[in-house]
Amino acid sequence: MVRDLLLLTPLARLGDAGALLVRLGAGAVLIQRAQEQMLSAERMAAFETLLSQYGVFAPQLTAPLCVLAQLLCGVALVFGFLTRWAGVFTALIFVAALWVGPQPAEVFGWWPHAVLVLLGVLFATAGAGRYSLDALLLRGAAR
Repeated sequence: MVRDLLLLTPLARLGDAGALLVRLGAGAVLIQRAQEQMLSAERMAAFETLLSQYGVFAPQLTAPLCVLAQLLCGVALVFGFLTRWAGVFTALIFVAALWVGPQPAEVFGWWPHAVLVLLGVLFATAGAGRYSLDALLLRGAAR
């Protein structure tokens, strides 16, 4: 009883609900960020310029592909579909963003990208949880 209270073990039953909430939040952020880039010609041009300044190959092609990948990862996370792959790509996208992007002097400048890297690693390793299309696919494959 004391150990359960100390370690909050009853909350373990809510792990899949927690995974769902984190997936929905991260997916919504990725979708919103991609949408902002896609709907603004100025922002896309600025992104292409940034990539070209850092010597990224074919920035006119790389920038829209990166934004599209971000959008697809967000949608995949919201639905819990191919979540491990979405996690891998999310982590890679935002490692690149940390590496290529401007380097803010303070922690809070790079923190959003770092959090998305960490969430990507979490999704890649832990998966989507019970409330996901991935779980439905796994249940269907087990039959």
